[in-house]
Amino acid sequence: MVEDVVTILDDLKIKKAHYFGYSWGGMIGWRVPMYAPERFSSLILGGSRYPLTGREEMDSNVSTAIQVGLEMALKEAPDQPMEFLVAAMEKNLGFQYPPERRAQMLALDPHAVLASFYGLMGQKLIPAAEEALPQVTLPCLIFVGEADPWYPKAKECARLMPSATFFSLPGIGHEALERSDLVLPHISKFLAELSKE
Repeated sequence: MVEDVVTILDDLKIKKAHYFGYSWGGMIGWRVPMYAPERFSSLILGGSRYPLTGREEMDSNVSTAIQVGLEMALKEAPDQPMEFLVAAMEKNLGFQYPPERRAQMLALDPHAVLASFYGLMGQKLIPAAEEALPQVTLPCLIFVGEADPWYPKAKECARLMPSATFFSLPGIGHEALERSDLVLPHISKFLAELSKE
């Protein structure tokens, strides 16, 4: 997936960029220092974490639940599998997606989403966080809602990175990115400080 991002940069003739990824995009971003650090000036990673043991994606209850939920959705509601899945996720997570985010999710190709989960489950093990993260030299901004299940692991990952700045959002879950009023000031400050350097 990091190679996919780099291929897009190549196609757009962008030599170096700041990486901003949230949730799944954040999980990809954690791998940037391993596979393409020279193509990025910084990392902004939200609602995600590096696998502390190197194998969490394969053992993840969340990933398994989404994969199983989508397989069920394709059987139970083949004409509207994403609507089935989104409704189930909203029920299980106990909140409603904002209309724009909900529309984005409903527009996804369910077969492509499922293929990405199969690919994730089949990936090779990566170095554990204690081995990999202290080696990261890219400036990093890491953020997560304190009610997000990823909060403790994201905080631990930030602690292991000498170049990381961490902030959290009290009372907010995985929908933290929807609170741009709280998130963007931190991102603006982070990028402004980098531009001074």
